[in-house]
Amino acid sequence: MRLIMTVRDWLRVDATMDNVHWSANQRGQREETSAAAAVRQAGWDQVATHGPENGGWPVYDRTTQVELSADQWRFVVKSLESWIPDNDGDTAEARHTLQVIVLINSALSNIAN
Repeated sequence: MRLIMTVRDWLRVDATMDNVHWSANQRGQREETSAAAAVRQAGWDQVATHGPENGGWPVYDRTTQVELSADQWRFVVKSLESWIPDNDGDTAEARHTLQVIVLINSALSNIAN
């Protein structure tokens, strides 16, 4: 399933997958560690190669396309929900995370199960 999002949106996903990977690795949860690593690698392969700016990432407000399986996108949503910054959406980071969740859930609702 291919999603169009900004590089900034993808970097929110990437940072969350980094957190999930580290946390799951610390707990010995190999399946979750592998899932997070696979999502990050897909992003590096698909997004980071689109520009030399920002350490290999394109400009943050540029749109990009990321293709993951529906199950991977569901894993991303679950992970984003569990790593929403504190303050219940009162911070800019939390609001951005919630916006990314809405974007992904909207795309997921448009596919056949």
